Amino acid sequence: MGIIQKQGSISTLFNYAGVGIAYVNLIFILPHFLSLEQIGLLRVIIEIATLLMLVFQFGSPYLIIRFFPRYADSDRNQRSFYTLALVFSFFGILMMLLFYQTFRHSIMDYFSEKSASISDYETAFLAISGALVLFNVFERIFGSKKIVVIPTFLKELVYRAGLSVITILFGLQVLTFSQGVNLWVGFYALAPIILFLLYKKKFGLKFSFSPDVWNSRNLKSYTGYAAIVSLGAIGGGLSLKIDMLMTASMLGLKELSIYATMVYVATVIEIPKRALVQISDPFISEFYTEGRMDKIGDLYKKNSVILLVMGLLLFLGIYFNLPYLFEIMPKGESFALGMNVFIIIALVKIMSLLSGITNQILLNSVEAWVSSVTIIILAFMSIGLNFYFIPRYGLEGAALATLLSVGTNHLLTMLYVYLKFNIHPFCKEIWILFLVVALFIVLGSFIPKIPNPYLGLLVTSAAIGISYTFIIWKLNISADANKMIVQVLEKVKKRFS
Repeated sequence: MGIIQKQGSISTLFNYAGVGIAYVNLIFILPHFLSLEQIGLLRVIIEIATLLMLVFQFGSPYLIIRFFPRYADSDRNQRSFYTLALVFSFFGILMMLLFYQTFRHSIMDYFSEKSASISDYETAFLAISGALVLFNVFERIFGSKKIVVIPTFLKELVYRAGLSVITILFGLQVLTFSQGVNLWVGFYALAPIILFLLYKKKFGLKFSFSPDVWNSRNLKSYTGYAAIVSLGAIGGGLSLKIDMLMTASMLGLKELSIYATMVYVATVIEIPKRALVQISDPFISEFYTEGRMDKIGDLYKKNSVILLVMGLLLFLGIYFNLPYLFEIMPKGESFALGMNVFIIIALVKIMSLLSGITNQILLNSVEAWVSSVTIIILAFMSIGLNFYFIPRYGLEGAALATLLSVGTNHLLTMLYVYLKFNIHPFCKEIWILFLVVALFIVLGSFIPKIPNPYLGLLVTSAAIGISYTFIIWKLNISADANKMIVQVLEKVKKRFS
């Protein structure tokens, strides 16, 4: 747990620094320099790119998670396995290009009515998608070495700081919008190149084809597993991205910019999960290989509790501060139309925190197929519910469809893990946490709004942060959380003394 906490803490700091940059982008830089349609266009580009990446990475990152422990004791076999994962990823990129060329006209026709301008940026989302495939493979390679800080730095800081610089240059008329998009693509391409060079420097670059790894029996096993997780990725990609893409197609780029901004604001609630799940992956794989489901069960509960402690604090802070942010941000009156979207998507993210490492438990076991099946169900639900709700309820309809479909998926996977392995994340501390949050919301509704938005942000953030932290500490809901609080207080005390 020491490695998990150290790497997780540093990665979480980078995550939050990235969130800070992203918030500055969302609240100030993008709305100030770009139109709502241009913001929506950037969102469509990255959503299409991410969907293609999820579908066509052909399971290469998951192969590293699942099978790396078999080869951890042999440097040659490790290199051979990394070589195999890269081959799988390049094969996936090739399949992506062939798929897109085959269905290009159908894809562009889907956006032609409300978001026709996306057709001018096909090269951009294809290039970003290929870069993301390679980045994910190298991220998992570093993760298998229990190094998550470097990839997190690139993903959370470099990408976002790059967007800030590009947008400002566009606002200063140094770049045209098209030139800015091309430079943005360059930042995405740069990240996997950096990881490649760092890996070469740190571990040496030697491609290998050891027969212990490259044999017909293993290749059959790898391909079968890749097919299962790829099937799940198709469903997962559709379920995660279909609301954005259907909003762009059915409502337009302006509406998408509002919806996507509120979704991202809510996604911040889930930030603590990224680092903990990422660094927990190799340990889950090791525990499963050793047959220690008791250790996985302990990790399951601890992760869910600490994730909810942090995530619910973020939810309260954002929920009570959003009205002040709308007053400060450019075009805030337009983004305020998405307040209900934030509330609905926030519920989705809270369910995700509760589920914790459920999906990782399935993917690292022989029950990986369950994750794929439930995600396929999720994909069909997402498509059907979005078709039904978006024309009737607009932005709130897209959010409601996400809540119903993703919520069902979390419940199904948690239920299966419980029935199969007899482990679950629920404990009394979780119910106490929900009661604490409900109390904050009820009491907060009686507190009058502060006229000055800047003062309102400061006072509200301080009041929630101090009171919530004090309650969590006194109730001793999480030993890990209390330890973090004590460490922070000691550092503050030492600094001022």
